[in-house]
Amino acid sequence: GSYYAGHPCPIRANPEGAGLYTHFGANDDFNGIFRTKKFELEENDPSRALPKDWPPVPVDMANPVEGDFLNPGVNDQALAVWQNNTNGITEYTASNLGPNYKGNLFAVTNRGKLHRIELNSDGTVKTLTEGFMNLNDRYLLDVTAQGDGEIFAGTMWFAVYTNTIMILEPTDCDLRNTPACVASTDPAFDPEADYDMDGFTNADEIAHNKDYCFCSAFPPDRDGDFIGDRVDPDDDNDGVMDHQDAFQIDFNTNNGLNNNPPIVYDLFADTGFGWFGLGFTGIMTNGDPNNHYQDWVEEPGDSPIDDIYGGAAGIITIYQTDGDARNNNQEKAYQFGVNVSQNSGKFRVRAKMVQPFHRPTGQQSYGIFIGTGDQDNYIKLVMVEGGLQVVSENQGVLTATPVYPLYQSPTSSMDLYFLVDPLTGIVEPAYSIDNDGPISSLGFPALQITTRDLIKDAIQNPARALAVGVIGTTGGSAQDFAANYDFMSVTSGQPFVTRNILDVNLAIGSPSYIINLNNHFGDNEGIANLRYSITSNTCSYANTSIIGSVLSINFATDQYDQGDIKVRATDQSGNFAEQTFNIRITDPPVVMYRVNAGGPGIPAAQGLSWSPDTRENALSLPAAKR
Repeated sequence: GSYYAGHPCPIRANPEGAGLYTHFGANDDFNGIFRTKKFELEENDPSRALPKDWPPVPVDMANPVEGDFLNPGVNDQALAVWQNNTNGITEYTASNLGPNYKGNLFAVTNRGKLHRIELNSDGTVKTLTEGFMNLNDRYLLDVTAQGDGEIFAGTMWFAVYTNTIMILEPTDCDLRNTPACVASTDPAFDPEADYDMDGFTNADEIAHNKDYCFCSAFPPDRDGDFIGDRVDPDDDNDGVMDHQDAFQIDFNTNNGLNNNPPIVYDLFADTGFGWFGLGFTGIMTNGDPNNHYQDWVEEPGDSPIDDIYGGAAGIITIYQTDGDARNNNQEKAYQFGVNVSQNSGKFRVRAKMVQPFHRPTGQQSYGIFIGTGDQDNYIKLVMVEGGLQVVSENQGVLTATPVYPLYQSPTSSMDLYFLVDPLTGIVEPAYSIDNDGPISSLGFPALQITTRDLIKDAIQNPARALAVGVIGTTGGSAQDFAANYDFMSVTSGQPFVTRNILDVNLAIGSPSYIINLNNHFGDNEGIANLRYSITSNTCSYANTSIIGSVLSINFATDQYDQGDIKVRATDQSGNFAEQTFNIRITDPPVVMYRVNAGGPGIPAAQGLSWSPDTRENALSLPAAKR
């Protein structure tokens, strides 16, 4: 109780009073539901009710202190202070790594960093090692360590935001103060040796500011080839050198060639790949082998306020630097690849930006871009002083449009668009203000950009991915400001499925079953552009009707049946998407009332004795299917 334990957890502090917020469908709608009533006890609609076994934390385990919240910087008797957040902390009590680790504290952050705190005998801090280990930028939520006598003693277990558990197994070594570890200033020091036997050379660990005498301190190594990322010229081992690779850490989408629209990144850090689990697999590169892409990634402490990359809010907040693509020193231009071609049909790149909105001055700007992924071939749509501007480079030649004033200032959100026709290579920038605002082009007639050379090739060539990303710059000013992104998407003109409709299993006589189809389909023009219909229903006793976006299913009162229902979402141009779900209508459970007219108990096949007739002697069994 001596130290503030960190971010509160309301559901553990007050499980009995906790509700559940759920949201499905497009990120720009208001279909979220805050559930506060239990199913069948207070609420009969399963789409609005809490689960029957709510809350997930037993009420008798309530711990009110976990509801305490203190802002950063408050005098809370912090044991140690470092940049960025603390998502979990644990004490290492096992003996596997020797006395130098036993009793140490370890803390994790949402940047994949593991901090180590060595303590004095009186409990004060002896040594703080920030970023003692980097677990490849995984979004870490919590950590625990198994002690001596416990199962898997010495292991450390990490809860990762992507619904996974990561486990580190101990290596029984600790070479501090051993004769084999030679000081780097000693003439006998060998930079190519591996004194701590962790697989990385001494020089590699020094280049990453790691202790080459500790086998548990080693460089980040994304491709697992025992060459640290700052030394390895090809961090994703795809044969393309990092300084030429637009997608330097792409292990999942084949440099974008397997990343087909529709693509929707909600920025909750839950894709399981890319920077901070957001889906961005690269940084806009300048092609210079003397520059390393990791120098263009935000590190805690780089700015007065750290960037925020996803998490519970589903928003990334990026503080801009003075780097600019026009000078080939752009930073924080996170990007991902998209597989499009001349045969893709028209598609739309979209990013929703949310408040607070910085009003740029001078050369400040922020927004989105498309291109080849390098700093010589791109088109960016950015907020600048006075409105929106399109700035582009084609093979290093800069072009900038006039500034287009906004038709109104955004209050809650602003969406930026590129409307792309891959058949012609024409790109039309556009925007909308607030959630229900119309999509507006720049100027009249609408500004259209006819792409050429490499950018056009990225749009039309199926062998090259189109890079899509976020971008901004302070323009050389000393002012710190942030840009806030809610989601990014690349969608075609055809409606698409956002969430599968689950199969339905109900008893005869059940009330109408309701499905909001807006939670299951999307469209590049928004869900208001969709009309719904039933194209097939093989369940004879399930009657369906659709009003607006609400599908209602009504059942006959005395018939068992099952079948498939196919739902179609059609846009205003006649394009459509479909999905099918199964429905099963079964007999409700019946009560078998057993009567014994008297006499001794009689054993039964179910293991229940026949006893004298009582009200309580009832057994519920399912009826046989007809």
